[in-house]
Amino acid sequence: MVETKRFVVAGPGMTAGETEEALVRLRAGAGVVWDVSAVTAPGLAAVEALARLALAAGQGGAALTVTGAGAGLLGLLRLTGLTEAVGLAGAVGPPGLAEPLGESEEGEPALGVEEGVETDDPAL
Repeated sequence: MVETKRFVVAGPGMTAGETEEALVRLRAGAGVVWDVSAVTAPGLAAVEALARLALAAGQGGAALTVTGAGAGLLGLLRLTGLTEAVGLAGAVGPPGLAEPLGESEEGEPALGVEEGVETDDPAL
């Protein structure tokens, strides 16, 4: 059995080298712990890297554990619908993103929908 390896992302982003090494391990069925606590300025590249890691883990039957995700990264993962895929579905993220985007609570109008229009109001 191959031992689980811990990767600690060292800077505000993720490097291609560490991502590729983790991908190889996951495809071979080895577990990976991916610590992203140092990712302070996440972008779509970080989301794409995590999606690739999750896909490789699924293909290789390996365990991917993501730790240390900050509010910014969690927000991006929720926005893209990937929190469950990378194993962070229960993580607490930034306020306002706890509910799925685009759905309104019961009794509230959906975003961008006006409740009524006065016919005698001048057009803007």
